[in-house]
Parts: sequence; structure tokens; C-alpha cells
Amino acid sequence: MNEFRRALGRFFVETGVLLGAAFLHALAFPNFLDAKGWGILAFFTMIPVFWVINRSGWKVVWLEGAIYGFAFYLVYNYWLKTFHPLAILIAPSLEAMQYLILFPILKMGHSLFKKRGYLLQTLLYVGYSYLTQTGFLGYPYGNLASALYAYPVLIQIASITGIWGIVFMMALPQAWMASLLEGKESLSSYRADIIAYGALLAFQLLFGIVTYVSYTQARPERTVRIAAVQHSADSWKGGYATYKANYEVLKDASLEALKAKPDMILWSETAFVPSVSWHLEHPSDDLTYALVNDFIDFGKSLPVPLVTGNPEGLVKDKDLPPFLEDGSWNWKTYNTVILFGQGQILGTYRKQHLVPFTEYFPYGKEFPRLYALLKANDYKWWEKGTEPIVFSYNGIRFSTPIVLKIFLVPSTPHLSVTVRTSWSI
Repeated sequence: MNEFRRALGRFFVETGVLLGAAFLHALAFPNFLDAKGWGILAFFTMIPVFWVINRSGWKVVWLEGAIYGFAFYLVYNYWLKTFHPLAILIAPSLEAMQYLILFPILKMGHSLFKKRGYLLQTLLYVGYSYLTQTGFLGYPYGNLASALYAYPVLIQIASITGIWGIVFMMALPQAWMASLLEGKESLSSYRADIIAYGALLAFQLLFGIVTYVSYTQARPERTVRIAAVQHSADSWKGGYATYKANYEVLKDASLEALKAKPDMILWSETAFVPSVSWHLEHPSDDLTYALVNDFIDFGKSLPVPLVTGNPEGLVKDKDLPPFLEDGSWNWKTYNTVILFGQGQILGTYRKQHLVPFTEYFPYGKEFPRLYALLKANDYKWWEKGTEPIVFSYNGIRFSTPIVLKIFLVPSTPHLSVTVRTSWSI
């Protein structure tokens, strides 16, 4: 009985340490207390995590992993509650399942090599990050490297190693410090390790300084001014009345932004909800049809290009009419970007990487109850785009990944971008 109490007490202590570490680690990123986040915390908050993993028992380490993963993403993804109440539970739950697997793997890495198990742990952690943050189920939010966005010198190395090199450089010293806290090895026994890491860090800093200075001292041959317009409202709730009200706000804000003489106007993802392609081909009612035409006329009338999000609706089953007998629409939709310019629609792009479980769920047959739950909570499913698009306008080449960002294509020479933001509440 005493042994059980000691084990239980140890578990609660370790869980408390993990909960504290999860909370502090979430604060390293933009958070509900500070929109910029405290990136400096990311250099230390993984130490207690590795420490708990190293000392925890095999019977409970998986459970501690699940608790940490759920707690971290619950705090870190606090903003998901504004997207949908169910999302704030689904994302942490899915991450909890991944950390449930990760913690025993990291413990195995520590157990296999007592002195330098920290090195294997780091490699395993980087590998885990890569596998779980790429592909269909990839969820890159919370990547250790992204906490350093405010430290440009430290992240320039990503041009060589990708973000995974940054994750390695951040996780390695923390795994080592956790190992050192066990007291089994002296600091002097790691002299070679310290020298090797110091050399890597020196290269990272030197490369960052040289690259960053070179970038900041470059003089562009051309400057592109972008007016980013946001209506600060839920685009989807309220039907036609909301669509029209939001559109009027976006239109007025864009006309106001034109006074600053921008080279381009940018609206957000699905800023204008009624599908232009669908309602032009298959109008469902006169009001929405008129609103779509007004939107198109406005986009074409602007003296500068307009980049905006809009769903693209197409007939799903061509053997059936667009409107079925039960009142439903025979359509499929893509999360799309439209480029207006020179009095016409110059091109569209369909989003290729859909957010799993919120924009796309291919496992309806395997998990019918979860699929039904998601549909009952009014989740919007999209079709997956298959073709990357590089837009071109007036000598500017750019791509739109549909996250309220424009990525200028590297081949665009000597170009700088300034952004003027117009908000309406």
C-alpha cells in the first residue's frame, strides 16, 4: 500500500510539472495574454518535459504524454473556440493521442543510451515533429521553431535546414539539461558535446547575422503596396443579410484604402461567401444572384487588382440536376481565391492542403459516428485542389495559400512589400 501511495504521489507530482510546462510552453507562442507571445520561454519549457519522461515509469509515461499533449494544445489553441466549440476539444484530443505515443518513444531513446540518450531523444523528437506536421494529418501549429518568429537572426538557418534544423537546435540543449539533472554524469564529461553544440550554434548565429544584414541592407528596385482589408465578422452566420452586410463593409473599407494608392487590395479567406461560379450558372434566388453580380462588377471596376477568398461551387453529379427534389444542392465546393484585374477575373486557386477534421474528413466509413458528429455541428467540407497556381499581374508573381497571406515568388527580383491594413468593426 505504501508503495502504491508513493507511486501515485510521484505520478501527481510529475503530472503537475507537465501541466505547468504545458501552460508556459503555450505562452511562448502568441497567446491570450500577449498577442506576440514570449518566445524566450521556448528555450526552457521542454526541459521539465524531458525530465519527467526520463524519470517516469513505463506504466504511466504514455498517460502523462496524453495529459501533456491535451493541456498544451488546449491552452495554445484557445482561439479555436471562436471557430467552433467542438474544435477546441477535437484538436487537443488528437494531439493527446500523438503525445501518448511520443512520450514512450522518447523514454526509449533515453533508456537505450544512458549518457547520450538525449541526442537520440532529440532526433526522435524532430522526426516526430516532421511526421505529425506534414501530410494530410499535418498540424504544424505549435512547432517549436515557430516560437522564434521574433528572432530573425536565429531562424535564417532555415534556408539551409528547413524549420527542422531550428527544432533540433532548440530541443537538443533542453534534452541534455534534463539528462544532466539526473546527476548521473558530471558537466565535465560532456565537454565534447558542449564544444560540438557550441560550434553549431556559432555557425547558426554567424549565418543568421550575415544573411539578415544582407537582407535588411538590400535596396529594392520596386515597392508593392498592399491594402489588407478585414471585416472582423463571421462571414458564414446569418445568411443573405450577413453576406450583404459584410460585403458592404469590405467594399467601403476597400474604397477608403484606395486613398492610400495601394498596388493591390487583399480580402481574407471566404470574405465573400456566395459562390460566384455556382450562382452565375445556377442562381438559387434573385437576391443572391444580384449580390454576386454586384460583387463581380465591383471587383472589375477597381483600378488595382483585388485578391479575395470565395467558395467555388460546381455540379457534383452531372447526371442529376443542380437542385435535387429534397431541396438540397447537387454541388461540390472548393475553398478558392479569385484574382480580379484589368476589368476581368484573371484566375482562381483552389486550396490544396485542407485542415483535417474541420475542412476535410475522408474517414466517414471508418469512423461514422465521428463523421456524423462533425456534420451535425455544421462543419464545412471542401474538395481538395490539385494544382498550385502562381498569379501574375503587372510584373508581380505571387501565390496565395489561403491564410490571409500572399507569398511573393522568389523569382520576382528586388521587390519589397508594404502593407496597409484597413479594419472595420
